[in-house]
Amino acid sequence: MEISEYFKVNVCSDQDYDELIAEIYFAGNILAIIDQESEFKNLKISIFPNKPRNWNFPFLEFMEVLEYTKAKLWKLRRSDSET
Repeated sequence: MEISEYFKVNVCSDQDYDELIAEIYFAGNILAIIDQESEFKNLKISIFPNKPRNWNFPFLEFMEVLEYTKAKLWKLRRSDSET
């Protein structure tokens, strides 16, 4: 799902994780993965370096992307009856 001109979020399964993950892209490059392996209330984010430069984007826009991603993971989570 394209969030803005530069941000894109892809919620998917991955063989390295038991639960769904969210990949966040910025300007076509992977920026981060959010996983819920330690339950939804303990989401973790892995941020990938942007070599050779640093990431540079509007703070509020990034916060909106994180909130959108959290809501999307919540909506698509497995119910307790499926675990």
